[in-house]
Amino acid sequence: MRTYPDPFLRRWSRRSISIGLVMLAFLTMLLLSPVWAVACGIVDLISRGKVATLRGMAFVFCYAYHEMVGLALCLWVWLRYGRDPRGFHDGMFRAQYVWAKRLAEASIRVLGLRIHVESDYTFGDRRVILAARHTSIADTLVPMLYVCIAHRLNLLYVMKRELEWDPCIDIAVSRLPHLFVVRGSGDAAREIEAIGKLIEQQEDGVIIFPEGTRYSPAKRDRVLRKLEKSGEKDLVNWAGKHTNVIPLRTGGMQALLERNRDADVVFCAHRGFENASSFREAFNGSLIDADIYVKFWGVRFEDIPATREERRVWLLEQWGRVDDFAAGRIQPERKSAPAEVSTD
Repeated sequence: MRTYPDPFLRRWSRRSISIGLVMLAFLTMLLLSPVWAVACGIVDLISRGKVATLRGMAFVFCYAYHEMVGLALCLWVWLRYGRDPRGFHDGMFRAQYVWAKRLAEASIRVLGLRIHVESDYTFGDRRVILAARHTSIADTLVPMLYVCIAHRLNLLYVMKRELEWDPCIDIAVSRLPHLFVVRGSGDAAREIEAIGKLIEQQEDGVIIFPEGTRYSPAKRDRVLRKLEKSGEKDLVNWAGKHTNVIPLRTGGMQALLERNRDADVVFCAHRGFENASSFREAFNGSLIDADIYVKFWGVRFEDIPATREERRVWLLEQWGRVDDFAAGRIQPERKSAPAEVSTD
């Protein structure tokens, strides 16, 4: 779903460019793989690093390859279930999960990531609104891998419009009730209303990144300047005590909670992705051999504050815990390996 028009000509012009670029990148890297592998190996030998250049290029190749796999899965679902709405819906969710799981597992192996996950919440029995910290292009796969796939939950993502340029996201996700929103559209009320309506869909819940953008010190400073200009002194004061997150935009969360009739709220905090806020940084070796720590905790529907103002205070308290974990003030209690799940 989208909060803006996406006419046929615009949609397929975009897809012809994005799919064409991915295919070109994959084929070029495949044909020239002996050349770039040797060249990157020489660079790494000279630099005596962690084979960062070679592994960075391998990561880019994995991404391009799995984009091709994802597009093939979408085509298979369309050919098999094109006239069966329920089968098409379920098949596209499965295709989404197979693509995400294969891409995540390949990236973990290539980059040598060690991901440690703990959860104080038991997933599977109840619907959820999952609010996650966002610092990197990679952390969006954390809820997908450790919640949706691990516990077989169909959760709907709230995503920025720019992600349409990823062909797998554009084609697969646009055929499911996920939501693309426009940041800075000038019509915040419409965007917020559309987010709120997601919880009324007949799925297992919603995933939202309530900071509204990837965290970085520079972006945080820009957000704080805007808050100061708009007179939101309470958020500016809150941010002065919580320096590892961006103050969450409460509009989307409030809209979800106002329409919520049964879902628990789960928070996802993590640290370790901060040095890979862009594709370029992920490519240059910032994530190689990194330890990533992830923590989930939940609040049952019955314990969510009733009034809007109480919920605002509560949301900021919970986001303060996210900041504490990101800063290392809350230490992980245990470790776990990446989730394994059948994709049959």
